Amino acid sequence: MAVADTGGPVVADRRLYLTRDATRVVPEGDPDAWRLFCTPGMRIPRDQAARYGLLDEPKVEPEAEQAEEAELAENEPEAEPKQRTPRSNKARRPAADKGGANS
Repeated sequence: MAVADTGGPVVADRRLYLTRDATRVVPEGDPDAWRLFCTPGMRIPRDQAARYGLLDEPKVEPEAEQAEEAELAENEPEAEPKQRTPRSNKARRPAADKGGANS
């Protein structure tokens, strides 16, 4: 692990780089290193550290996360559909003069 896990944001203990496709974080000197991600002592938000596998926690895949959200949505009670307010007809002219300056 290249970070110190303190329970909140994690702190990098070395330089880490993103790969060109930004799907992985690799150490300095790796041939896939493309853009600097962090330097030693830099605080990394916990969600980013988990996304790139920098924590000991299991990595959450976007597909698995979407499937979990869909499952939760299926278990929720159906909400009443909202009533749509009728649109005003802008082509219709007002019935009477509104007493403007041109009267």
